[in-house]
Amino acid sequence: MLHPAQQYLKLRSLGAPAVLLSLAMQGVFRGFKDTKTPLYATGMYALTNFNCYLLWSDSYYYMFVVIQWQEI
Repeated sequence: MLHPAQQYLKLRSLGAPAVLLSLAMQGVFRGFKDTKTPLYATGMYALTNFNCYLLWSDSYYYMFVVIQWQEI
């Protein structure tokens, strides 16, 4: 169990700089009284992530099960 956990944390840590940059940019836009731009950027990110998951997913059934459980 330790090896998969370490592998997961190593892969997740690669995305940490992007998350920090995103949060910092949201703060900058909020300081400029512009809250629509980060909302659009987050929406585009979510759509892109979903489309990439559809393209590269091996199991469509698993994806729909996960989506249904997230709605509960």
